[in-house]
Amino acid sequence: MSAPRVVVTGIGLLTSNAHSVDGFTVALREGKSGVKEITRFDTGWPFRQGGEVELPPEDEDPKLDRVSELAPAASTAYGVLLLGGGVFACTERSPC
Repeated sequence: MSAPRVVVTGIGLLTSNAHSVDGFTVALREGKSGVKEITRFDTGWPFRQGGEVELPPEDEDPKLDRVSELAPAASTAYGVLLLGGGVFACTERSPC
């Protein structure tokens, strides 16, 4: 028996210039870059430019590490993926 195939039919995004697929598309079309001075950590290099994901102040919690802060926003972006598209397993009854 072969391994099941999986088809991803949508995407969710959490980037430095947008937090949704639609917002990212607009940012790209308008030439909006998410690159600016890095503020969350010392790069250890003379340059300090990069793309950091900005969260609204109410979503930031100084008691949490950065990954824990971003997880709810990322899961929301993934939730949009599941609602807008989906992840489906290919089966004999439902081939891809």
